[in-house]
Amino acid sequence: MDKKRLKEVKARAKDLFFVLRSNEELDVAERFFAECESRGLRVLERLKQDNDRLQKLLEITRGLNQEKDLKALLSAIIDSGIDLTGAERGFLLVQAPGELERFEVARNFDREDITNPEVKVSHTIANEVFQTGRALLCSNAQDDPRFQAVPSVKSLSLRAILCAPFRARDRVLGVVYLDNRFAEGVFREEDLALLEAFAAQAAVAIEGARLLEENRQKAAQVELLNRELEARVETQSIKIHRIQQLLTQKQSALAERSQYGDIVGASARMQEIFSLLDRIVETDLPVLVTGESGTGKEMIARVLHYEGPRSEKEFVSENCAAIAPSLLESELFGHVKGAFTGASRDKEGLFELASGGTLFLDEIGDMPLEMQTKLLRVLQEKSIRRVGGDKRIDVDVRVITATNRDLRRLVEEGAFREDLYFRLNVLSIDLPPLRERPGDVRLLVDHFLALLARERATELRVLEPEALRYLEAYPWPGNIRELANEIRRLDALADGTIRASHLSRRILKALAGGGRLEPVSPEDILPLDIRLSEVEKEEIARALAACHQNKTKTAEVLGISRYTLNRKLERLGISPE
Repeated sequence: MDKKRLKEVKARAKDLFFVLRSNEELDVAERFFAECESRGLRVLERLKQDNDRLQKLLEITRGLNQEKDLKALLSAIIDSGIDLTGAERGFLLVQAPGELERFEVARNFDREDITNPEVKVSHTIANEVFQTGRALLCSNAQDDPRFQAVPSVKSLSLRAILCAPFRARDRVLGVVYLDNRFAEGVFREEDLALLEAFAAQAAVAIEGARLLEENRQKAAQVELLNRELEARVETQSIKIHRIQQLLTQKQSALAERSQYGDIVGASARMQEIFSLLDRIVETDLPVLVTGESGTGKEMIARVLHYEGPRSEKEFVSENCAAIAPSLLESELFGHVKGAFTGASRDKEGLFELASGGTLFLDEIGDMPLEMQTKLLRVLQEKSIRRVGGDKRIDVDVRVITATNRDLRRLVEEGAFREDLYFRLNVLSIDLPPLRERPGDVRLLVDHFLALLARERATELRVLEPEALRYLEAYPWPGNIRELANEIRRLDALADGTIRASHLSRRILKALAGGGRLEPVSPEDILPLDIRLSEVEKEEIARALAACHQNKTKTAEVLGISRYTLNRKLERLGISPE
């Protein structure tokens, strides 16, 4: 019933009294209905206020399910409490066990945040409500005997105060604190009930947020543990693979080692090499191995390692010319996770992998100057710093280097650091080319044929004297590597006995003049592409004949795929019989 309805009822009652009663009775009725109207309006206003409060409480309750921002939800709770109670300010304090109280929300009637809230409230009152778990209502704190001895009440000029605790699982989490410094008697008992309802909603919001955060943290921990587990599994897999590789290498190296492994030679130059190895193999000094390509520089490095004091540790080798300059630093010194695009994990460099053992750096003359500077520092300080990292890691490595270039000349040209050259060239071994080792070709041929027989588990191939004469007369510009490849080819093509006719065309042509290259005039020289095509055609035809026109076996012997062989047959006009 609203005000208009009350007036209608009053008018009808007045008319009725006018008809039935005297004027005196009408005056009494007039006063009675005026009182009823006044009381009815107050009741209506109270009902409207209660309805507004219930609506606000309903909005807050809905917000608990919709608002994801805890701060925004708690601010809405305090703002509603201020609006509905006539408070000037509102605070929400939380206190976890063993911690100081924390202001989650501090707002004024303009819905603005209050700065420095810790000096704006009476902590004595807040702590009392928190400790007792009972709500507190004060009409005028200035006159309230309970707070006469509380300094903050006086200094802050506090008057009306309303404070209620909020709980979760039978534990007080904190308090909701409302006050008004400018008016007394602002709060009523009904406000206390409302505030307790708001406090209960705040407790639900805070506890829900706590559980949500707890679940989020647990999920994050599970995800982190999963990532760590995956990383550990990956790291362990890499380490296991690396160990298996090293074990295979060691088993292979130990199985084939003699005093100086597979270094074969009886020439005077090689005897000098053996004598030098005897003197330096037990040292731990850097060694620079020089010589033409294919002379066996890495084999010398392996002998120095496996016959030296570091034989039980790792032997790690790398060709400096085979790695792009931008990747060489990471390869040698390693990198940390995130150092560059694609660096998904920490990676050990070759210096760390070889620590305690030997690192062999082939083609050191091709190392860029910038990397030479970094390598020199590592050799001086005996420590490395991974790419992208800031921690230096101690390494104990014997460095053996090799090159087919004249480092002294590179130093003079400014292409190689002189200080690094002296650091690497403490001891040096200069390997002779195969053409300067008379008598060693025969020994090497026998050695390679024996190795191949063991690989195939068959009888040793027989080499005709004429074929051996050709092999000994050929200058071998590719040195031992070229000889080894030729013997492997002959072993695949020959059927029992290796004859001179089985030799590569280049060897036969080079020795057509009785062991020397025949002098030619410019008119006799064919374009290189024509000459290469002729040689390639002859070699493929001979391989087809040796393999009885079997393309698969022919491709395997020539070291190419069947698809590549078919393309060459078509290009060169060769038709298998």
